[in-house]
Amino acid sequence: MNSVAAAHQRTIDAITGKITETVGRVNAAIIANDAKAQASHKRTLASLHDDLKEAQRHAEAASIEQVEADRAAVEADGVAIAEQTIARVNDIIAPYGVAPISVGDDRFGAAAHALSLARQKLAHVMDKVEVAGNKLDEVESKISELNAKRDAITAARLAGADQKGSADEFVALSADIVSLSSMLEPLRNTLSSVDSSNERTWVAKIEQEVKALVSTVAVDAVQAKVRDAEQALLAAVRGAYAVGVAQQPTRGSSVLAHY
Repeated sequence: MNSVAAAHQRTIDAITGKITETVGRVNAAIIANDAKAQASHKRTLASLHDDLKEAQRHAEAASIEQVEADRAAVEADGVAIAEQTIARVNDIIAPYGVAPISVGDDRFGAAAHALSLARQKLAHVMDKVEVAGNKLDEVESKISELNAKRDAITAARLAGADQKGSADEFVALSADIVSLSSMLEPLRNTLSSVDSSNERTWVAKIEQEVKALVSTVAVDAVQAKVRDAEQALLAAVRGAYAVGVAQQPTRGSSVLAHY
């Protein structure tokens, strides 16, 4: 996930988290039979839902733009991979006096593009793992924070130093903790369900194909150079032989006739 998409997702996650907390506060107000608090939290909840719709709209627009950006990135990376691959071939064949292969050789384009695409898909999967892991850490951290606040209220009450409104805050904190805790299992399931093995296998397979292509092209180029040298040598030998035959004395002729 690129930085723009990640920013949109963080915004959506933040709003979703606030919605979850506000729902908990609404429920707590209902339990406490506090009509004023209920109305206030419900107004906040409605506003948050509007914010969520707007954030999702922006995220969708950014996603469409990202598709084109990903395509352009694959093309650019494919060109770079092809150039690097051709450079490796040229390093191999240079000591044999073989002419370097030109950048843009068609033999490398398809494999380079496939490798670029495979690497991008793997990166997207790993981004999902990172996002899910970060979100899980965030929720767990928030739950720990709320638990600490609730424990402090309990400790103060036991010590006879509880503050006015602490009971309502205790109820609200408990509701928030319950709401956030309900998010843990889905997040853990999401994290454990992301499997990059297929993408890793695909990348490794194409990397091996690219290596094989380097070897094949290099060997073919050197062998072609050897064949050309052999043909040149044979042509030279035949030429020399023809000259020698032409200069041999014919039967009945004088040796001096050849001078």
